[in-house]
Amino acid sequence: MREKTSDVAMYGKHASSSQDLQIEAGAALGARFNAATSVPRLVFLVSPTCEVCVSGALSAAQSVLSLPPECDFRLYVLWLPVLEQDIIEAAEGMRARLPVDHRNWHFWDHSLIVSQAYHRVLQLAQRQRRHRVAWDIFLLYRASAVWGDVPPMPDFWMHQLFLDDVPKLEVNILRGELQKMLDEEKGTSGESAKPVYDTNPFIPASAYKSSRPS
Repeated sequence: MREKTSDVAMYGKHASSSQDLQIEAGAALGARFNAATSVPRLVFLVSPTCEVCVSGALSAAQSVLSLPPECDFRLYVLWLPVLEQDIIEAAEGMRARLPVDHRNWHFWDHSLIVSQAYHRVLQLAQRQRRHRVAWDIFLLYRASAVWGDVPPMPDFWMHQLFLDDVPKLEVNILRGELQKMLDEEKGTSGESAKPVYDTNPFIPASAYKSSRPS
């Protein structure tokens, strides 16, 4: 599959009524992230049509979401238009393959603004094999991490790229690191924390369908 050479022209108005049926605009990710600073958070950056990306992302997401509901964390999946077939409908199809769970939120990074921010934070352009965008990466944050002008540096992360100094994605290891953070939070509080519920208004993705020259 080849990468896009330009932004896709998008149009349309998203119309749905609940978090589990929608994909939010990528610009909303920072606010969602900061609305849950009392719990650990994961951020996945994924192309919805890259088979390797999707396979790893779905396996990792299903693994962490299989943790009991009292294990409170957030999983933010940021779908990216990196490959030619990456449109929001493809992201919606992948989202539908995951269980409905209040801990899981989905976003569409139409102009790759968030991806580019992560590209700078993770210094991907300075590595031996350079990458044009940040994608196919899986980030984990402890509670209290705050999203400022740019995304924070993750406490732990994995990938499915070609990086020598960062571990490749292994679902059991990622889940184990999340479980360690959950145990740390439980030990700090002395008891199971009450679930956090995000109350920010829903910000729908402004783009749905794509139009490309024939």
